[in-house]
Amino acid sequence: MQGLAEHARQTMIAMSTGDVATLAAHLDPEVVWHLPSSLGRYGLPIRTIGSAPVLAMAAAFAGFFRTLTPTIDSAVADAQTAAVLLRMNGTTLDDRVYDNIYSFWLRFDGDLVVEGRELTDTTHAADFFQLKAQ
Repeated sequence: MQGLAEHARQTMIAMSTGDVATLAAHLDPEVVWHLPSSLGRYGLPIRTIGSAPVLAMAAAFAGFFRTLTPTIDSAVADAQTAAVLLRMNGTTLDDRVYDNIYSFWLRFDGDLVVEGRELTDTTHAADFFQLKAQ
């Protein structure tokens, strides 16, 4: 396997662009994915178990965009974990420009992600995507 930081980089590019075929090859079938807890107020699941819902989430996010360009500023790793700092820049289907920074922490078992934690400016994202508190 390539270095874990590079593997994490490829995983997050696939997730960010909705490349579900590549992403599926990087996820454990029982992966646990955590969104920022502040998104819970909008009815979004803050903890997801299983690769199928994570793949669906990635595809849905990418589906909002006409163009989407993730830029990785940093990817570092130790023996089983990696951290990725990523800027997401794109144009939505209704021609709005999105720009936000994401941090991801990933835990691996071999070359598969078994746990992921996503952090971002949730206020900016909620405003941009016009999420309504529930």
